[in-house]
Amino acid sequence: MLKKYCLTAILLLASCISPVSIEFTGQLEHLVVEAEFSNLPNRHYVRLTRSQPFNTGYNVFVDGARVFITSVEGEYYEFQQPTQKSAGYYYAAEGITAIPGHTYTLHVTTKTQTYQSAPVTVSQTVLLDSIRYEYAEKPFVMEGTSEQVVMPGYMFSVDYQDPAEGKNYYKWSYKLLFEVDTQPELYEDTEGGPQCPCRAPKPCCSQCWWPEQGYLPKVLSDRLTNGQFVINEQVFFLPFEKYMGVKLRLTLQQHNISEAAYEFFRALEEQKQSTGSVVDPPPSEIKGNIYNVANPDEQVIGFFVASAAAEATTYIVRNDIPYEVEAFQYWDDCREKENSIHYAPAGW
Repeated sequence: MLKKYCLTAILLLASCISPVSIEFTGQLEHLVVEAEFSNLPNRHYVRLTRSQPFNTGYNVFVDGARVFITSVEGEYYEFQQPTQKSAGYYYAAEGITAIPGHTYTLHVTTKTQTYQSAPVTVSQTVLLDSIRYEYAEKPFVMEGTSEQVVMPGYMFSVDYQDPAEGKNYYKWSYKLLFEVDTQPELYEDTEGGPQCPCRAPKPCCSQCWWPEQGYLPKVLSDRLTNGQFVINEQVFFLPFEKYMGVKLRLTLQQHNISEAAYEFFRALEEQKQSTGSVVDPPPSEIKGNIYNVANPDEQVIGFFVASAAAEATTYIVRNDIPYEVEAFQYWDDCREKENSIHYAPAGW
C-alpha cells in the first residue's frame, strides 16, 4: 500500500511540471570584427560578421560596408571586398604597411551604423633570432574533422631578445607552403551511376604547392623575461600527417602587440580552454576595443590589432624526418584543392 501511495505522489508531482519558455530581451545580434594591420605587406584584413541569437547556428556576413584605417600622422588606407562572396572579408591595397610608432584607428560604416576602434599605437619590432623544432605528440584536429586525436609531429619554438625598455606582449602568426605529390591515377568517381564509386583515373596533376596561413591563439607577456634572451618558446605544432608530402616551408611571424590586445586574446583563450566544471570561473563578457560611435552601449565583439612583426623561415624535407611517417594520400588532381599552385614558387 505504501508503495502505491508513493507512486501516486510521484506521478502527481511530475504532472505539475510545466515547460518554461525563456524569452531573451537583450541584444539579439552583435557585430563581430576581426582586424589585423601590421608592418608585414599583404597581411592586412578586416572581417565583418554578425552573430545571431543562441538558437541560430550560423553567422551572417556583413557585405557592402565602408572600411578604412586612419592614423594620427595623416595616413589613410581604404579596405575593399574582392568579391561579393568573400565571406565578409575586406583587404587593403598591396604594398601598404603599418609604421612602428604611428597610431592607427579602424573605421567601419555599415548600411545603418558607424563604428570605430580605440587608437592603437604600433610598438617597435622584436626580431626573431631563430626557429627550432623537435619531435612531440599533441592533440590535433585535422581539416574536415571535429575530433581531437593525439598525433606525432614537430613542435616549433622561437628564440628572440626581449627589449629591456618597457613592456612587450607577443602574438604569433604563420605562413606554410607544402609541396605535395598526390595520386590522380587513383581518383574515384562517386556520382557516375549505380556502379560507382568506381575508379576514374585522371591524367594530371600530381605535383603542386599548397599554401596556408593563419594566426595562432597563444599570447605572451614579458613580465618574467623582460630584457632577457628567450630560448625555445613553443608556439606552433604541426603533425607529420598534415600534407607532409615532399617538402614544406614554414614562416613564423612574431607580433609585438599592445597590452590591451594581449589581455583580450588571453581572456578569449582562457574561456575556450574552460572545461565547464564547477571550479571554472563563470564566463564573462570579453570587451574589445571597437564601439558604435552613436551608441557606445551596443556590445561589439572583436578587436583591432595593429602591430609590428618580425619573420623567420625554416624548411623541412619529408625524407629528413627520422620517424615512421605514413605516405601522404590525396586521390585526385592536386589542383583541385583551393588556392593550389601548380608551378614551383620562386626560390623553392
